[in-house]
Amino acid sequence: MRSWLRYELQLFSHMAAYKLSLNDGVSIWLRALFNRPLPPFYLRNGMVWHHGQHDDPVCLFREIYIENFYEPLKAPPGATVLDIGANIGAVTMFWTHERPDLQFHAYEPNPQAYESLRQNVTFNALSERVTIHPEAIGGKRGRLDLWTDVPTVLSTAYGDSTEGGGKKQAL
Repeated sequence: MRSWLRYELQLFSHMAAYKLSLNDGVSIWLRALFNRPLPPFYLRNGMVWHHGQHDDPVCLFREIYIENFYEPLKAPPGATVLDIGANIGAVTMFWTHERPDLQFHAYEPNPQAYESLRQNVTFNALSERVTIHPEAIGGKRGRLDLWTDVPTVLSTAYGDSTEGGGKKQAL
């Protein structure tokens, strides 16, 4: 009985977070709950998250707005911030809203996620503050074999296979 109540309370708290943070939060929460196609996320802070077929905006929303993985930046005024593995730019957009005095460089090697990142930076008029790079950051220069055609939040250069199929692409 307690586990059922805990589950119900978690569902309610997640739905409340969607409603508080998104203009169409209840609709998106229900679509996510029932595995329906998701529209762009219109956040109440004015940002819009566009996403592609392999992107997982629900996972990113949960990390940022429900589980609070990302703390406010403690960078000095006017600093430049690097977002390495920027995915669709959700964290970069969160930080640009919180810290309008900062400049950002967002790096994303996955071509599918990079296209959503590019679209989000352009649509949200962030091009003067966010420079995007279709590349990875590593210890040395070279080519990278990256898993693609998998959820972009799971895209990695590591491992021999992924659970969702996909393919390794040389970048």
